[in-house]
Amino acid sequence: MDPRTRASLLLLLLCGAVIGLVRGGVPVNAQAACALLVALALWLSRRGTAPQRASPWVLMPLVLAGVALVQCVPLPPRLLALVAPENFALRTLPPVSPATLTAWMPLSLDVPQTLQSLAFSLTLAMAALTAARLAQEPRTQRVLSLAPLWAALLQLAWALGALLVTGVFRAGFVNRNHLAALLVSGALTALAAAQEAKGRQARVLLWCAASVCVAAVLLTLSRGAVIGLGAGVLVLAVTHTRSSRSALGLVLLGALALAVVSAGQPLAGRWLDLGPARLTQTLRLRAFAGALEAARSHWLLGAGRGAYRFVSDLHTTTPADVTFVYAENEPLQLVTELGLPGALVIFALIALGVRDLWRARRQPVVAGALAVFAALAVHNLADFNLELLGVALPLWTALGAAARVEARSDAARSERTSGGRSLLGKVKLARVLVYAGALAALASHLGEAHSADLAARTLQALGSAPNDPLEPLLAAAQSEVALHPADTLVSLSVASALHARTPPHTRLALGWAGRAEALSPGTWRPHFVAGAILLRAGARSQARIEVKLAFERVREAAQQELIDLALEAAAGVDELDEVAPADLRVRLRLVSRLAEQRRFEEAAALAQRSLAQGAAQDPREEGAALDPLRVQLAWALLQSNQSAQAAQVIPDIGTLPCAKALLQARLAHEQGQPAAVSEQLLMAAAPQCPRDYELTYALVSSLLTRGAAQEALKLLADARFAPEGTAWEVEGRLLRADAFEAAGQAPRADAERATAAALSPEDALLASRIADQLVARGDRAGALDFLRRAEARAHGTARARVAEKLNLLQRR
Repeated sequence: MDPRTRASLLLLLLCGAVIGLVRGGVPVNAQAACALLVALALWLSRRGTAPQRASPWVLMPLVLAGVALVQCVPLPPRLLALVAPENFALRTLPPVSPATLTAWMPLSLDVPQTLQSLAFSLTLAMAALTAARLAQEPRTQRVLSLAPLWAALLQLAWALGALLVTGVFRAGFVNRNHLAALLVSGALTALAAAQEAKGRQARVLLWCAASVCVAAVLLTLSRGAVIGLGAGVLVLAVTHTRSSRSALGLVLLGALALAVVSAGQPLAGRWLDLGPARLTQTLRLRAFAGALEAARSHWLLGAGRGAYRFVSDLHTTTPADVTFVYAENEPLQLVTELGLPGALVIFALIALGVRDLWRARRQPVVAGALAVFAALAVHNLADFNLELLGVALPLWTALGAAARVEARSDAARSERTSGGRSLLGKVKLARVLVYAGALAALASHLGEAHSADLAARTLQALGSAPNDPLEPLLAAAQSEVALHPADTLVSLSVASALHARTPPHTRLALGWAGRAEALSPGTWRPHFVAGAILLRAGARSQARIEVKLAFERVREAAQQELIDLALEAAAGVDELDEVAPADLRVRLRLVSRLAEQRRFEEAAALAQRSLAQGAAQDPREEGAALDPLRVQLAWALLQSNQSAQAAQVIPDIGTLPCAKALLQARLAHEQGQPAAVSEQLLMAAAPQCPRDYELTYALVSSLLTRGAAQEALKLLADARFAPEGTAWEVEGRLLRADAFEAAGQAPRADAERATAAALSPEDALLASRIADQLVARGDRAGALDFLRRAEARAHGTARARVAEKLNLLQRR
């Protein structure tokens, strides 16, 4: 096989295979491996290729790589403070030791992320250069121009294979918008190739491939991708079609794509049950304002390539529980990361590349590359697909092949006038890039070994040794901050580690939590950590203030750990009212937690006030918004022996029939009515609630009470829908054990209890409950043996409770 053919197939295979390396994108080590594979393809194609002038599509990622390399070079503190004052200020936030201010510091706010971007950029540059060198013959031009289509079809095959094997349609990207971007690239490539395909069979196959990709794009419900598809189709209609009929067909296809966008939400509601939260894009639009502010703050030299996520929290314009690790707008992100001068160089190279391609737009290879680039450029005004190697690599391969077509006449002219010795031939850029691939592999190890998550875990491990000296922890913290100066996670890990020591270093821990708050002023996590530190230090009133601040920053989501901290910080319901915001979902969680702690009177009082407040906020909210609170209120009233008040609340529940039936059955029991009345109420509601575990298990308990063990077993046999490992499955196992016991099948009952215990080995209440069941059966020895085994598995407070139960049983 000819070396150029081998190299073309290798590069094409790489463009398709890189998608499936890992879900959610490609890590830096895979990027470096891609760079080395492209270098191998470049080496295979080294013979018989004429030199050519440097293409902007090769220079642009090289400029990106050069900027990333410069941003990793340490600078003196005074120079850094002069050229990048914002970066210097973020590096020197307290409580970093003043000694670090004398050390030389790189420009990038996160060196490992910048090294990852270096490997990414080198891969793109080498792919474009290799494709340009290979695209000397028409056959290799056509093969390489189909790289986006090849990658898209392999991605669909990957997803369909996952569907057949696992039953789940699992693409190589977590985000459906990124999958849609790759499918758009494949569709436009197929459409361009179909215009010049020789033979009816080839045209039919290409149109079928394009149709499959377009259908898959529409099913992803990505409006940005559909808009990009329309833009790409219009570019094809303008640049490449030679007949009015083909042009009209492409224009109609683009108009159809734009029509789908205009009817996006109604169509999406028919295709998939996504809910209104998934269909609104207002948060992304709000995030653009924060991205613009971040770009203004780092306009000169940037925050560092790949370091946008570490400055976005400083300028967030979205709710505190929503984080954008990318700007969702490629131009704004480039300005933030590279600075305005560097971004302008990139934009100028893009303009030059588009100009060169436009001159040869009648060639199918060039028209397809132009259409794909136009589609992704439009899409990336509201996304970040080009930050993923799986989307960018096929595009840059096609652009490299298209650049060779445009530059053929210039290359021939250069050979006649200079004897075939162009700039690229003189400096041996190909060989330099091969070595640069090895450098990218080294950079990958550096970036992977010092990731922010690994740094946080390391610091937490240091803090888990309470008796070790403090100095190693502080030294490790200083070194990690040097690598990740703007990472909130690192600062919070140091604060938590200091807080966990014995005795706790409260003031220093609060200082690190304060640093995290300065780095992410709109989030709740730093206040949560500060509240936990103050609680341990005994400063309950200050802890309540921190919890209140945390709640103010998380009004759109009820965080379970925040609820727990609020309950721990507040001594009574009045203080809970002060801590909790007006969000009814948060109030509902607070009421539920109070009920779990058997503080039923407080739960009822808080639920009543929350209902009144919710009705006052919006009198129309009489259904789904307030019914969960009514359920909690009725349950708390029943538990606190206030049946008359509960009887007034239960009839108002209109949207939760299962919970209403349970409450009615419990109310009938509290009012002294026969057990048959409660069972009839549950039986009547059971058909409406086939997956309500609580109702099913209440009905089973009622059947066991009157000795209907076989009926209970039949009902439990149909109730195998409880998620594995959950409390509902444990409860179902115990009820099944009771039913087997009542049916005279003791061995099966023991097996069910053993399974229940294995599902929740540290649950002391469960262990005590099982032991009581064994004692009631007369198997005291079995109960003692079970408790001994449970004691060996349990830890901490749970182990102490099991030991207490064991001692009590032994004394009896």
